[in-house]
Amino acid sequence: MSQAMIGAGFDVHSVALAPEHNLLAVEEELLVGAQKAGAVRPDVMRADVKALIVGCLAREQQGPDPEARKRMIDLACAGLRAQR
Repeated sequence: MSQAMIGAGFDVHSVALAPEHNLLAVEEELLVGAQKAGAVRPDVMRADVKALIVGCLAREQQGPDPEARKRMIDLACAGLRAQR
């Protein structure tokens, strides 16, 4: 998403670092909330989620492929999902 925004001329980095737009804190809050709800494994860190997103975006750059997109989303979700 950030690549698309950057391509459109949006300065993602300055906005992300602005005190009133603390994206890192929001990402952490979302992750911790998902972990407390039992939806995400307790050992997952914010950096892990970002790495998964980067991997999914890298796959997407190889060209539009709806089946590959679904497979990548399924793989990422399965890896994050807490065991019940």
